[in-house]
Amino acid sequence: SAGVDLAHVTLHVGLGTFQPVRGERLHSERFLVTDDNAAKIRQSKRVVCAGTTSVRSVESMSLGRSGKTDLFIRPGFEFQRTNAMLTNLGFNLLLLLMSDYVFVLGASNVGYLIFNFLNLNAGWIHRADRPRQERPWRAPTWLIAAGAVLSFVNLTFMGMGADVYGSGTLKTGLLFAALILPVFVYRHYLRDKGTFPSAMREDLELGSGERVVTRAGIWPYVTLVAGALVVYVSHRLAVYQ
Repeated sequence: SAGVDLAHVTLHVGLGTFQPVRGERLHSERFLVTDDNAAKIRQSKRVVCAGTTSVRSVESMSLGRSGKTDLFIRPGFEFQRTNAMLTNLGFNLLLLLMSDYVFVLGASNVGYLIFNFLNLNAGWIHRADRPRQERPWRAPTWLIAAGAVLSFVNLTFMGMGADVYGSGTLKTGLLFAALILPVFVYRHYLRDKGTFPSAMREDLELGSGERVVTRAGIWPYVTLVAGALVVYVSHRLAVYQ
């Protein structure tokens, strides 16, 4: 209704992302822009990318590259299609001004491990809710189960080890992660009136009038409670020298 169209790109972030930049070359990464999404991007009057990975994909595609890119965007680069970029740089700079770099890194890792825990458990929840849905690749049940178990191992490490970055790192990380809750309440209950958008129904391959069926029951909630208990107990057991 606002006249904004969405185009999706995929860039597989490589290990080189975590390496320091040396010289004139940057690490290469695999990316994919489908023909229909590429057409949307080329025909748009204004392109706003969400994050640096999207910018790298869009600009690589616009320069005629495909499959893999080592594009290095730096001062002086002439953008082909990107007009603007959404970024959380401002928020990150605020965090860096609040404390030393190592403490902020530890707090951000807490958020990442929570994200990891939720994603690993989303696998078995989705399998339980839609067991017969077609997938490009169907993960073996043992792999999904192993991921769920390892998600609790990650939480144990988080609870016991977060404060090695400094006292209060775990609490700060949990507070930062909790900032998404009011955003969800606003988006889901105030803006979307408690209903999920049509794009979600398309992702779940739901037909017109078909309802989302949840077969996992209370187990997702039990998992969340168990995860919170693991973090609490492991943090209480941690001993720092």
